[in-house]
Amino acid sequence: MTSELVVSSFYDLRDAEAFDRAARLLLARLRLTGMEGVRSYRFLGGPRDRRLVAVYEGPQAWVDLHDRITPWAESAALRAAARLARVDVYGQLSPSMRDWVEDLGLGRRLRILDGRATVPPEPIRRPGEGRGIFRRLAGG
Repeated sequence: MTSELVVSSFYDLRDAEAFDRAARLLLARLRLTGMEGVRSYRFLGGPRDRRLVAVYEGPQAWVDLHDRITPWAESAALRAAARLARVDVYGQLSPSMRDWVEDLGLGRRLRILDGRATVPPEPIRRPGEGRGIFRRLAGG
């Protein structure tokens, strides 16, 4: 039995050239600083979207990597150039991963595909997220 974790992140591009530049710089910095726990980290895509397919030794490697790269300028440039459309996790979320996912506010954009469920589980929501724009406009 392996604890390997595969994560596919799907991006809708705002600026393809800026996204590709940020992705190249992010990968270069990762290689320089070390990719402990990361077995593979590849960007793929077409003219309007990109996908990051990453393979980690386990959930903690995913958490450690995100703790490290989130504040980087390269990550900010990536986020500015595209909208995160969906994240597919092939495996199970650890408690520390679940905390990260809640902080990111992925909600319905997260699909957990652990091989046991045939339909995606209920989305993870931020506390207090239930107040939609229409309820707020109505004063609710």
